[in-house]
Amino acid sequence: MKDLKYYNESLITDSLQGEVMVTWLGTAGMHISDGKSSFFIDPFVSRYSLPRVFGGLKLACRGEVVAEWIDRCGGQKAAAVIISHSHYDHCLDAPAFAAQTGAFLAGSEATAWVGRSEGLPEEQIRVFEPGDSLDIGDFSIAFIESRHGPAVLGRIPFPGTIKETFKVPAPATKYKLGTTFSLYIKHPAGTMIHHGSAGNLLGMYDGLTADVMFLGIGGRGNTREYVRDVPETVSPSMLIPVHFDDMFTPLDKKFGFLPRIKLAEFIETAGELLTETEIRTLPVGKQVAVL
Repeated sequence: MKDLKYYNESLITDSLQGEVMVTWLGTAGMHISDGKSSFFIDPFVSRYSLPRVFGGLKLACRGEVVAEWIDRCGGQKAAAVIISHSHYDHCLDAPAFAAQTGAFLAGSEATAWVGRSEGLPEEQIRVFEPGDSLDIGDFSIAFIESRHGPAVLGRIPFPGTIKETFKVPAPATKYKLGTTFSLYIKHPAGTMIHHGSAGNLLGMYDGLTADVMFLGIGGRGNTREYVRDVPETVSPSMLIPVHFDDMFTPLDKKFGFLPRIKLAEFIETAGELLTETEIRTLPVGKQVAVL
């Protein structure tokens, strides 16, 4: 399979020494640490089959799998669990990651209602709006408004927001989008952008540059337009596509890809347009240096 060849050949496979380390949890999920402070973004490890998700069946957080991944990441002392938007594949496990680490849950009001629905105490919930920022140790994280990509049949799935608690476990339809954020992360070692969903608002990165961009590519529209509108505008030294793996298969199974993801096409097209940018992928569950 061409996609698998590109994934294997572009992997960052060695745990290099660096100031900022990242562990990819699949989808848009990751744990970021500089050895002193750390946080999770969009951690999702309770995977369910495609028929179960789109059949409207209830999806429960698998707490034991969350615990395994917290240990695997070394994230027991994470300060925050930051959520880019409130779809189930970004937010379902977030309250459990917060509860098991003592971190606070950070995101939109919709994300806060997910936390409340799972019984997370109010003191562990913080609501952010576009333009807000958050400091965690030497990290400074800005919340930039973004837009979700047309992921299902050319449409944004599960639109709208969450305005009240709901009974859990719940079907994916309960995890409505809410506000979509991109995260601009500054650290003395460099700058990073987490762009978790393959959509964007024109001009959202005006005046910004980044050393590393984590770019969600699942459900994108035209690759060439997307690359020009998003990574090309910030000229990253390294571009790392995420959210292309098969999120309907457990993480401990064989690595696979989302249907029609066309990773090879993305890497080839991005390489043509971003001639000064290194395009790499991350191994799942292995800590690597990015700065």
